[in-house]
Amino acid sequence: MNISARRVGIANGGDDQLRHCEPDEQVDRELIERIAARDTRAMYELYLLYHWRVARLLDRISLQSGLVDEMVHDAFLDVWKGVGDFRGDTHVATWVYGIAYSRWRMTLRKQMRSPNRGRTFLLASTNVVAWPFTLLSSKQRAVVEFAYGLGLSREEIAAAMRCPVNSVMVRMKYARRRLSALTQPPSISHAGGDLREATGR
Repeated sequence: MNISARRVGIANGGDDQLRHCEPDEQVDRELIERIAARDTRAMYELYLLYHWRVARLLDRISLQSGLVDEMVHDAFLDVWKGVGDFRGDTHVATWVYGIAYSRWRMTLRKQMRSPNRGRTFLLASTNVVAWPFTLLSSKQRAVVEFAYGLGLSREEIAAAMRCPVNSVMVRMKYARRRLSALTQPPSISHAGGDLREATGR
């Protein structure tokens, strides 16, 4: 089977169990070794294990659901083609998420060069379900999703995003501050003032 010739399909039956398994480093490394030997079944199993996690990551970062399927496909194709670049100094999960993040950055650069970029980003900004994530930068959204959605450490996030740990900490700091300001209810004193003004007391 030529992986580049088609999208990897989702099968029924026993393969359903793979979709709900938590990442296991030993199993993942065995799959990577088999993929390096061009074992397409191993690639299929890795796809089943990580598909929904990668899809959610890309959806949360990009806020463009219509592009997620294509980015997921391209990310796993990059895994297949670039498996020889895996050095083993990070978890397989971190490496896969890093490839997905890089794929998003490539998609973003293509959008910026597109004559329809204004229309593309307008569609992204009207994703109400993702609010208030829409008001964070893509890098801030990535840090938040890596940490809270996928449970990565600061060091793992830095490896996935290919940036210093300090940059991860700064982005998380500003993301938390922004989200806190957007979701914090009015203070008691402020609410009381509004009540007194409304009642004339």
